[in-house]
Amino acid sequence: MKEYSFGEVKKITIGNVTARRSSGWVNNVYRIDTLDDHGMKITEEYKLFNSSNILERLLIFRDRDLNEISVLQTYQKEP
Repeated sequence: MKEYSFGEVKKITIGNVTARRSSGWVNNVYRIDTLDDHGMKITEEYKLFNSSNILERLLIFRDRDLNEISVLQTYQKEP
């Protein structure tokens, strides 16, 4: 199963929720946008730093009223 299709918008089902998902590169950031039928939007951004030894993942949750919560996660590759 291909969960992410680069550069195209596709309809997906997560449990009993239907949503539209798109993904692609924005400069050096890989971005995935998911928008459900109730107006909830989840944006995921992935970016590599320090010669690819550090991965940063940014999650942004927005409701239909544009209230927003962001979560930043950083992963470091062990030597």
